[in-house]
Amino acid sequence: MTLSQAERTRMHLPPAVALDMYRRMHKIRQFDEIARALIYGLRGEVPEPEYLIPLGQADIKRAGSDVTVVAVGHLVHEALQAADQLAAEGISAEVVDPRTLYPLDVPSILASVHRTGRLVVADDGYRFCRFGSEVAAIAAERAFDALRAPVARVSRPQLPVPYSPPLLKEVTPAAAHVHAAVRRVVGRPVSVG
Repeated sequence: MTLSQAERTRMHLPPAVALDMYRRMHKIRQFDEIARALIYGLRGEVPEPEYLIPLGQADIKRAGSDVTVVAVGHLVHEALQAADQLAAEGISAEVVDPRTLYPLDVPSILASVHRTGRLVVADDGYRFCRFGSEVAAIAAERAFDALRAPVARVSRPQLPVPYSPPLLKEVTPAAAHVHAAVRRVVGRPVSVG
């Protein structure tokens, strides 16, 4: 299931009538199948009896000193994988999982950027009008003096999402994309291949 750019744009506008809302919810449920496929294979411990994520409180998944990587959704795991590879190269990446986009834990993100001086944002969406754009803007507005390099964003290319699994894999951001973005912001050459 893919959504056209026009459908994605309309989904960000409030519906005027109930039928529009129904149609949008139907599209969202269909589109969620793609997102669930990226996340459902994950395994991990879940505390008993119930664990609620505090709203507006980010989680530092990995501490680091050279670069901050703010990632959402399945890209948190990709960022952690990239951080492992980067550590072997002598680059210490701090991985921040905001956990909630609104309210967003801006103080935690900015504190990390002030510690590291560099920022990479990984968002599995288009660059335009997305979470990654907002975090980059916040860093530019509130931590500009702390930044030692331009903010880098890892996102999907601005083209329709393909239905073909091999093509979908090509346009879905992954650890290699995060790895390359981090190497660029820390001033290390990025190998092509």
